[in-house]
Amino acid sequence: MTNSTHHDAGEIRLSASLLLGSEEAAAQLNVDLTPLLKKTGIKRQQIRSGTGYLTLKRVVEFLNEGAHLFHCEDFGFLIGLHQPPVRFAMMGQLLRFAATLENSINDGIRYSILNSGYSNWTLEKESGLALLIRRTRAAYDAPLGQLQTLALVLVYKAANTVCGSNIPLSQVMFSHKKLGNKLQLENFFGAPVSFDQQFNALVLPQKSLAAPLPSRDDILHATLSRQLRDLTARTGADDNIADGLRLFILRTLGTANCTLIGFSDELDSHPRAVQRVLSQHGVTFKSTLAQIRHELAKDYLRNSELSMLELSDLLGYNNPSAFSRAFKLVAGTSPIIWKQKQAS
Repeated sequence: MTNSTHHDAGEIRLSASLLLGSEEAAAQLNVDLTPLLKKTGIKRQQIRSGTGYLTLKRVVEFLNEGAHLFHCEDFGFLIGLHQPPVRFAMMGQLLRFAATLENSINDGIRYSILNSGYSNWTLEKESGLALLIRRTRAAYDAPLGQLQTLALVLVYKAANTVCGSNIPLSQVMFSHKKLGNKLQLENFFGAPVSFDQQFNALVLPQKSLAAPLPSRDDILHATLSRQLRDLTARTGADDNIADGLRLFILRTLGTANCTLIGFSDELDSHPRAVQRVLSQHGVTFKSTLAQIRHELAKDYLRNSELSMLELSDLLGYNNPSAFSRAFKLVAGTSPIIWKQKQAS
């Protein structure tokens, strides 16, 4: 289930959601993306919806060619700036439910929510500072400044969403040479920006890690942590595609990529081929998705006071009515009545 086994780093697959905000960036620049999309072979629907996966090569080419074609060294930054508010998938809810910022970051690293097939993040402390460092898993022979800028912008925005406010930074470090409008970057991050550094990192006061999260929920955090530990342990042990599917659904539930096509894209295989393998294990994507949603729903109903609207959104349903119908189909009763019976 990992993309790090690719021999050619350029073929590592990244979520197309990385390029959400491209159309808005183009509108700000008053340019047409059509020539860039045609040259890179990326479909407009992918940058509009964020569904599916793109190779690292295509993403880097899109960012670098866009910067060149539109005479804008801030192209990657603008895409990140215009990305819609982060929508955490089910696994990502773990970050919101953590007790502190440090707990949240460590959860993101532990369960690879922050990481991808190409990059990984580490949290390191020294001299009263905390460094959230982005490193790459494989060398890729192309200018990476646009991608690195985009990555740090997106992680900073996600961290701010988790905290419910802007995290005060001490410094932002980039390993590439000076790129774009430094003052614009410093205004966005609210901190000095330096280039030609040893690595890419967001640097903050160590004491900021203890900041409590407004959405902290110890019970929900413990519930989801247990589910993820069990799944990741089983998946790592025998590489069973059925367990891999369960882990994929937990990682993507609530996003547009939580589909059979999304799972097939991640495996770099045709959906029909994936269906055949899954059927050999006695499962289908649809049945596994329904089972996981029901298991999670019971956990949340039993252990939280989330509203039906919040719960249906977390589980990736279009509305509470769709959630209620699906739950009743399995449990024989509505989620509200089921919850009342559990409390009695």
